Amino acid sequence: MAPRLDLIVRNTDRVISMVPGQTLIAGRTAQCDLQLDDPSVSRRHCSITYTDSGILQVKDLDSANGTFVNERQVKEATARPGDLVRLGAAIIEIPFLGRLLCVADFYDALTSARAYRDAMTADEAIRMIEKGAGHHFDPAVAAALVRLSERGELNVDAMPSQIMDMLSVKAVP
Repeated sequence: MAPRLDLIVRNTDRVISMVPGQTLIAGRTAQCDLQLDDPSVSRRHCSITYTDSGILQVKDLDSANGTFVNERQVKEATARPGDLVRLGAAIIEIPFLGRLLCVADFYDALTSARAYRDAMTADEAIRMIEKGAGHHFDPAVAAALVRLSERGELNVDAMPSQIMDMLSVKAVP
C-alpha cells in the first residue's frame, strides 16, 4: 500500500493529508472536503483521488473555470510529485520531497537490522524498491535509486540529494 500523501495549498498554512483509497472533493462550499475561499473556484470544482497504488487522480467536476495540472487544462489527469494543480487562483502542490524520502526511508528500514529480523543486503532492498515502483514508490525516484546502485555510486548518507541530482530536481529552501 502507498504511504500517506501530504498536499500543500500554496500561500496558506494548510496541508491536506491523504491516505491510499481516499477521495476528496475540492470547491468553495462548506460541504467540500477541501474548501477554498476563492470566487473563481466552483462550488464543487474537482475530485482528487489518491489510489491504493499511490497514483493521484484529478477529475474536473464540470467547473466553470476549469482544473489545471501544470497549467494544462484537464478533465481527468494523473498528477505526480512536483506537479501543481490549479483551481481558479488556488494552487495545490504535490511535494516531491515526500516521495523521495519515502524511498530513502524504506531502503534504510530494509537495510537496518531490527530486533525481529536481520538487515537485508543492499541488493535485496534495491530489488524490493524496483518491484514497488509505480505501486508503492514514485517510478522516477525508484529508477534513479536503481541506476545509482547499478553504477556503484549509491551513498546511503547522501541518498536524497543524489537522487535529486540524478532527476535534476532543485532543492526548495
